[in-house]
Amino acid sequence: FFFGSLYDRSMMPNKRPRDEGQDTSTKPAKRQKKGGTEMGLTKQRRERRKEMHKKLKAAKAERKSKDETVGSRQEHQQERQKERKKMQKMAKKKRKEQKKRGKKEVKEKEKKEETEKTEQEKREKQEEKKKEKKEMEKKEKKE
Repeated sequence: FFFGSLYDRSMMPNKRPRDEGQDTSTKPAKRQKKGGTEMGLTKQRRERRKEMHKKLKAAKAERKSKDETVGSRQEHQQERQKERKKMQKMAKKKRKEQKKRGKKEVKEKEKKEETEKTEQEKREKQEEKKKEKKEMEKKEKKE
């Protein structure tokens, strides 16, 4: 182990002293800011977020004023709970409907596939019959 003046740079060749031809005048290139559409998107998002925040604040203020005017906070809480429950019910209904629709689509797909299979089988049978007829005709001609 070498300390202080005894430390020799040649022991660690990958670390050269600065005065050995290193150009410090050129700084590494700065990262460019993302421009164009991405920048626009972030701006739009920011504006949308601001608008949402404003709406939420307004709604909160409205609720507060309602609470103060009537005085019965619990009634409003119950109202809000009812609304929330209603919304949840609607969402549940929507999900159920979508699930049903998905199942219907699957059934329809299966039906389509089945009909296609049967049609394919019919075509194959007809082709076989035609071949048999041709063979029979050939045999008759030979006889």
